[in-house]
Amino acid sequence: MSEDEVFSKTSNLSHLPTDYDGEFSKEVKESREQLKQSLFKDIQNKDFITNDYNYPKEYQPEYYLSLYVGAMSNFEDEDYKHAYNNIKKIPNDYNGQFAEEISLARKKLKDRYEVDKEETEKSNEILADAQKQYDLQHTKPQIGMTQEEVINKTGWGKPDDINRTTTKYGVEEQWVYNIYGYVYFEDGKVTAIQE
Repeated sequence: MSEDEVFSKTSNLSHLPTDYDGEFSKEVKESREQLKQSLFKDIQNKDFITNDYNYPKEYQPEYYLSLYVGAMSNFEDEDYKHAYNNIKKIPNDYNGQFAEEISLARKKLKDRYEVDKEETEKSNEILADAQKQYDLQHTKPQIGMTQEEVINKTGWGKPDDINRTTTKYGVEEQWVYNIYGYVYFEDGKVTAIQE
């Protein structure tokens, strides 16, 4: 078996009631016991990758132990969210086999999940800020904008030069941008843009 292969140790046994006493009940019990021993062995060997165990809740302690194996497998895959979500399905007061290992893993996975969550949030903030900057740099002045909006909400920013004309009708300004063009204002609002 290659490193990329995962052998799933599950069977239709889990679809039978835990107290099944029908035909082949002896073989069913033996198979269940073999599967359970394989689960215990993998946990003891800290082999969380080779096998994937799936048990319904009715199977105790196998259900909780399979959640533990799944959580540690997720952890090894650096999928901290699913690792923590799996292990927190195991009750805090679980005191069955491997309880100490599960308790230590729960803390480790929670701590790593919190760090990963923080890193993701910071990364998302950085991406959002970068997107805002990109949008700002690619936003052009629009008719009706105020002078403050042209400076703060467009990629054009402050003008290189301003020409003012005062008439009996008000103040007109021509903002000169050496790279972009001209923005014309009347009474502080954009009335024309020349690129």
